[in-house]
Amino acid sequence: MGPESVGAEPAGGGPPRRAGSEAAERPTSIWAAGAVVWRRSGREPEVALVHRPRYDDWSLPKGKARRHEALPVTAVREVAEETGLRIRLGPALGSVGYQTADGPKRVSYWLGQLLGPGPADRPAGGRSLGPPSQPVDQSGGEVDQVAWLPRTEAWERLTYTDERAVLDQSAAWGETTAWLIVRPARGQASWVGAATDRPLSKRGREQLPDLDRLLWAYGVTDLVADPERPCQDSLALTATRLGVTVEAASTLNDPASTAPWSAHPGGSPAPSESAESAEPAGPAGPGWTGLVGASGRPTAWCVRTKALAGLMEACAVEPRRLAPAGVLALHLDAAGRVLAHDWLDSGWTRPDH
Repeated sequence: MGPESVGAEPAGGGPPRRAGSEAAERPTSIWAAGAVVWRRSGREPEVALVHRPRYDDWSLPKGKARRHEALPVTAVREVAEETGLRIRLGPALGSVGYQTADGPKRVSYWLGQLLGPGPADRPAGGRSLGPPSQPVDQSGGEVDQVAWLPRTEAWERLTYTDERAVLDQSAAWGETTAWLIVRPARGQASWVGAATDRPLSKRGREQLPDLDRLLWAYGVTDLVADPERPCQDSLALTATRLGVTVEAASTLNDPASTAPWSAHPGGSPAPSESAESAEPAGPAGPGWTGLVGASGRPTAWCVRTKALAGLMEACAVEPRRLAPAGVLALHLDAAGRVLAHDWLDSGWTRPDH
């Protein structure tokens, strides 16, 4: 993480703003990500904040992305490095931009649901992205304290008003479970056999480690895929890491007959909408009952490309083209209702990949 430029004290007191956070920005040169990490405690959820002695500020845990690193992965890794906490991601909370001495910076935030302290499993294709076995700072001495505070107290302690706005956004959410719809990785263009037997191309195989890291960031534990080879192969690396079998789900690939959610005319409700103002889509059909509704665990489902649009419509999500190895993240409540969705295409929110 690089140093931030801090704006002047606003009239009437309160925390300073970062310079340029409200102004039009030059193209972003620094990409970063973090999370609002929360846990249940008494009447009010608690939020984790970090203190940086160099700036004597209190902020949400965050940090700069590594080259070619997906921002959701950055968020989970940085939380682990700064706090020693293991999290899985919930809904996206937006981003803030501001000017630093090194150029324009943009930080994307997610809701971070606490899994616990200690080491996380190792995503494929690199060193562990999880925290050390003890909550010792790994950020070069940049963080010296981690504090769990009730949400209202955390809001008061945060140094920057833009992070207060992110914390306000997080208040709309409780605990959710991610269900990730995955388009198969890129297949061989020269294949002349049946499409159901098409092997992945070299580029498709190269996409798998990044896809695995993304599924890791959302805490995926269960894997489901069409029996077709491209779908099964796309989740094979993650299955090896988790030590699980990819469940075949061919009967779920006809959204018209086995839609996992009933249609919701208004679409998925925005985070600011209350349960009274927008009714989320609910479970309806054998696909849902047999998979996510029964386990309640984060699940990735790799669906053949031709079924994606119909499935999106069945999930009350306006269809959009997913790139190969792209992901649509659905966020579900305990009853299996869709509360929100995030698009995670190739590049996964970083335009400079």
